[in-house]
Amino acid sequence: MLCILYVIVIGACLGLVGLFAEHARPVRSPRRWIWCVTISLSVLAPPLSKARHAIPVRELLEHEVFAAPGGSTDPIDGGARFALLDSAWWAESPAYDVIINPLWLVSSGVLLFWALVHASFAARLVWSSRSKVTGSRGPAIVDGVEVVVTESIGPATVGLRRATIMMPEWVLGLPAGERSYVLRHEEEHRSARDPLLLFVASLALVLTPWNLPLYWQIRRLRLAVEIDCDNRVLRVLGDAARYASLLLAIADASSRDHRLQPAFAGSVGNLEQRLKNLMADRKHMAVLILASILACALLGAALMMPHPVLAIHHAHSAPPRRG
Repeated sequence: MLCILYVIVIGACLGLVGLFAEHARPVRSPRRWIWCVTISLSVLAPPLSKARHAIPVRELLEHEVFAAPGGSTDPIDGGARFALLDSAWWAESPAYDVIINPLWLVSSGVLLFWALVHASFAARLVWSSRSKVTGSRGPAIVDGVEVVVTESIGPATVGLRRATIMMPEWVLGLPAGERSYVLRHEEEHRSARDPLLLFVASLALVLTPWNLPLYWQIRRLRLAVEIDCDNRVLRVLGDAARYASLLLAIADASSRDHRLQPAFAGSVGNLEQRLKNLMADRKHMAVLILASILACALLGAALMMPHPVLAIHHAHSAPPRRG
């Protein structure tokens, strides 16, 4: 119970650190690394803090600062206290592990099963659509880029060991100038191995499925991956207005089909933020400075926050040896 509450609090604090760190960066600077570090700290910081910086919550609550008026340490005396500030409540909290631990295992199993079902479903869609269009498993070369032509799936990049670009046949009918943006976007995903990055980050959810801030952090990572890809495309091909217009058109055309990630159209919730980033020019210096200060201050507070435990067991020193 204590571990879960602490991990959630730390995850929320580190999520805000990542958000401030994003605002502290120039518009066109890479940002995926921010969320990679944030997610890693959310997973690693709690166990490290528990090993090196633990604080016994029962002793803290029994301290005189929490004592009832008149010097009494009776938690009922002077009025009932909130349950989380009652040392007696924490003394009984290990009993909840009998319920929490099985639910934890079931939730992890459900997430893992859902991931496998989703991967199998996507693979089946890709295989069947590809077979209908080309009648072959072999890739095609479009404007110098190796792709697998599908009936309707994509544009998207899938695969962990060897990423594959899925390109629907209707994209091939676009003018060469517009088609180059789509192909370049997916080629950037493949070169950066974005599917593998998102897969590894999602494994943290299987370990801690109850960590709600982690879901939001991974969502921000998905957005950062798409924005970084957009920025790299613009550095090569330019014309942000044309690229934004094409992004809207393909997102609308792809909205009726099964979506794979990462993809040119991305998710519906991230589209607006990607468009704002495309049309943005620069940030005010005051915003960069303030966001940097807030990120550093909150990061320090999160890393220094002690891990609460029920009790700290001190190792007994060995008795002196007799001569």
